[in-house]
Amino acid sequence: MKGILQIALDKAGNLVSIYDVKTGIDCDCYCPECKEPLEAKNKNKTSNKTLLPRQKVAHFAHYDGSICLSATETAIHLLAKMVLKETKMLLIPNLFHKEIEIIKARPILFDNVEVEKELESETFKIKPDIILYDYDSSYNEHTGRSKTYKSFNSKDQNVYCPKQLEKGKTNESN
Repeated sequence: MKGILQIALDKAGNLVSIYDVKTGIDCDCYCPECKEPLEAKNKNKTSNKTLLPRQKVAHFAHYDGSICLSATETAIHLLAKMVLKETKMLLIPNLFHKEIEIIKARPILFDNVEVEKELESETFKIKPDIILYDYDSSYNEHTGRSKTYKSFNSKDQNVYCPKQLEKGKTNESN
């Protein structure tokens, strides 16, 4: 995915905005995808200032002139993980089917978020990008823990399956 790169990594590996760094190679930033040095092309630009005619939007570019096609996608991916970790919340948007609201927009709150945690058992070893936890008081017989994934019951949340709607059924009519 080619896009305008406005988020990069600093020396410490933290995400930084094009508007919060020095201009040029002095920004000391790196590509989120290939980790090569970047230069900030942000001279006299701020996030709230209108661009002049023929003025380019502020962005990062590879110092050596190369192009990393997935840098923007990687930056957005890293930003999404950071936002989930900091806010411990996922906002579910409204969902409509044939102009009928199936799900109302609502936040799902989590008690804990772990990023890049390695999970291992006798049969597998995986490292998911992110794990979202809701600490439930009920005991899980299979794991021996009370950690459960945050979920919702469709009957409690007035969530309708599109096939139910086509047949004229809703949770209230079931």
